Amino acid sequence: MRFTLLILLLTSLHATTLKVKVSAYTSHKNQTDKSPFIAAWGLKLKSKHKKAVVAISRDLQKKYHLTNGSRIYLKTSNFKGYVIVRDKMHPRWRKKVDLYYYTDKKGAMKHGVRTGTITF
Repeated sequence: MRFTLLILLLTSLHATTLKVKVSAYTSHKNQTDKSPFIAAWGLKLKSKHKKAVVAISRDLQKKYHLTNGSRIYLKTSNFKGYVIVRDKMHPRWRKKVDLYYYTDKKGAMKHGVRTGTITF
């Protein structure tokens, strides 16, 4: 029991929290390339991945080593929870995370672009 508490304490002491822009994306050809259901690292995106997967800007990926499978805590004004990095954003984006909405274009539009934080 004490060992588990010590591990949790040490983990929380080394957590990094960053302020980022958070947008939403779907698997529509006008928002992706010619294979809209395949993420950057080859994962086939499915409905179960809705609001559980994010694409991350390449600057965050490189600087903080947030690669395929990294677990991050995402918090915005309308979303709080753990998500998994499974996709990369176009190189033009900086300090940005894109929350996956599968084919729910209306939900993604409602989400819009917000300021949020990621903790890892």
